[in-house]
Amino acid sequence: MEFDQVVRRRRMVHQFTRQQVPDELLREVLEKALHAPSAGFSQGLELLLLQDPERIEWFWRTTDSCGEAEAALGISSWGPPALVLVLTDSTAYTARYSESDKIEAGLDDPSRWPVPYWYVDAGMASLLVLQAAADRGLGAWFFGVMDGEQQLRRACVSPQR
Repeated sequence: MEFDQVVRRRRMVHQFTRQQVPDELLREVLEKALHAPSAGFSQGLELLLLQDPERIEWFWRTTDSCGEAEAALGISSWGPPALVLVLTDSTAYTARYSESDKIEAGLDDPSRWPVPYWYVDAGMASLLVLQAAADRGLGAWFFGVMDGEQQLRRACVSPQR
């Protein structure tokens, strides 16, 4: 598919089939996020892939403190067969900007960043994943985690983050 077609075809899909996405296809899509810009090559992103239906339902219960998603949307009937979470780590950015070639920028503390680029970079990586999914004929949906982030990180993110 040509780039113009990818951009024009990309849509937020809100209802999915329950058909599993082949691992190789997921790898192809997720690999595109590795090509997203990273401020100072900080590499402060982690992609978390959830494919197991029980794990996906656990994710929705953990991040929905009001209990609205399951009741209002019927997660088991509408949800995607895989979730890709793009998680940020601001400490990777401040550590990178504490190094000798970047320290003069004064960005060794997250409060000094006029724009928190860990979120900018996460957005760019997310867009590449969305476009790659469209290019491969997959439906995709961008959403934010509003509740339960700390519990999610404790349960799912590697200990070095």
